[in-house]
Amino acid sequence: VTLVVGIGLHALIGRPYSDAPFALIGKIPVGRMPHQLSVSPDGKYVAVNNRMASTTSVIDPIAMKEIVRLPVGKQPHGIAWSPDARTLFVGHEHDTYIARFEAGTWKPLKPLMVGVPQHDLTIAPSRPNELWFTLTNTTQGDVLRVYDLETNKITPIKVSDVHDAYFTPDESEVWSSS
Repeated sequence: VTLVVGIGLHALIGRPYSDAPFALIGKIPVGRMPHQLSVSPDGKYVAVNNRMASTTSVIDPIAMKEIVRLPVGKQPHGIAWSPDARTLFVGHEHDTYIARFEAGTWKPLKPLMVGVPQHDLTIAPSRPNELWFTLTNTTQGDVLRVYDLETNKITPIKVSDVHDAYFTPDESEVWSSS
């Protein structure tokens, strides 16, 4: 098990061992102010948003190095992988679209035009066509939304004070903090 934590101008890598919870085993330079990360479901990649650089770093966790730095929108925050690990989604706190990239080639795909800034993204393996996201920096209500990746339809969820959104392990509920 590898843990990646954004700190300063580096992502820190630590592995648990018997004498302490984690030990620092290296530093991987990434962009300015790493914030939020996501491990691909197949474990091949770790994506880290560089919040003040408008980029997302993709790390090879075995080689422990950044393999690509992707240009994204303003203040990337939410980050998620499709359940099949083929697509990386990046949300933005100061842009109104969700960026998408093809894993491996890192080719940009057509962005999802959602019309509002986003905070967190989540997608459940049992619902691979539903990208759930929370809103930020907006006066709009119903700040939890679902983007249907098949129909491109956005469904607002009737809830007002939502900050984060995560599926429970059995994927039967979405939990949030406010």
